[in-house]
Amino acid sequence: MRTNLLSLRLLIAVALLFGLAGCGTAPKETASVPEATGQLDLAKIRTEIQSLETDFGKATTNNDLDALLEYYADDAISMANDAPMLVGKEAIGEHYKKYVMGGKKTRIYQTIDVFTEGNLVVETGKSTVTDPSGKVSTGKYMALYEKRNGHYVCLREMYNNDEPTR
Repeated sequence: MRTNLLSLRLLIAVALLFGLAGCGTAPKETASVPEATGQLDLAKIRTEIQSLETDFGKATTNNDLDALLEYYADDAISMANDAPMLVGKEAIGEHYKKYVMGGKKTRIYQTIDVFTEGNLVVETGKSTVTDPSGKVSTGKYMALYEKRNGHYVCLREMYNNDEPTR
């Protein structure tokens, strides 16, 4: 019980940090309401989120901007490493085109944990990027998802590298 209460408090703090509380703008997509069965299946949710991360990694590895942008809600905000806040899918796409895509790097994203409240999910994870020479760099991220029209989309994310990039 204490772990669940701490997880719930963490989720609320993260939602406030991401600016969702009282944001006053309705999402463009339709939000779905979780089933009223009482207990959410965290293992199933974690599997769904990991599947999103796997597809996201494939999209960035394959330099597929259209597939990458499917991951985000239209009103998403990204707090990228060493960059100003990116507001909206278009700004996020421009950032990825300029700074992330266009190489032969392999990117893998691994879900470490998920926390849920209603139809919101907070994920923490780690990233591994391998360049063609075999050099590996690692990082970490936190993302906030909402289930809309039957699937999760990223509303907010923040990430950075474990080592300085400069």
